[in-house]
Amino acid sequence: MNVSKAEENKYDYHIKKNSISALTEEVIGILSEQVKVKNISIEKRITPNIFGVFDIERTKFVLQVLLENAVHYTPVDGKIEICVFENESICGFSVKDSGVGISKADQSRLFTKFYRGDKARLADTEGMGIGLFISKDIISHQHGKIWADSAGENQGSIFTITLPKSK
Repeated sequence: MNVSKAEENKYDYHIKKNSISALTEEVIGILSEQVKVKNISIEKRITPNIFGVFDIERTKFVLQVLLENAVHYTPVDGKIEICVFENESICGFSVKDSGVGISKADQSRLFTKFYRGDKARLADTEGMGIGLFISKDIISHQHGKIWADSAGENQGSIFTITLPKSK
């Protein structure tokens, strides 16, 4: 249903000044049990009081998708690094994992509807391939950017979003 709404531009956005630092800490807390079960170490580099202009509920969904993916695709005893950053005009969030990585062929298709790479399908059989698609739409609607980097399979990945910074 969210895919249909995204494609029809029917989301009702409430864009205002929000703390990306606090939102990131909240989402980490939501996923803490999953992290504990897999004994994944979390390294946080979250500068407090970084504010951006974004819809908090929609952006929370995006952060959850990115962190849940990092947890799903990182093996037991793996590592995840979470960073919140800013410069003069943007604020952002990145999550780096030590997981299955993304082949060069898969990287160009990551944010398309229903696409899941071979390694992703093997690591998590329940995903539908729409989380990243919806996330890209949400971030784009807020004048932000989202992208992924990976050196290749079995070399982890980094997902990053940027949003307009609050003045």
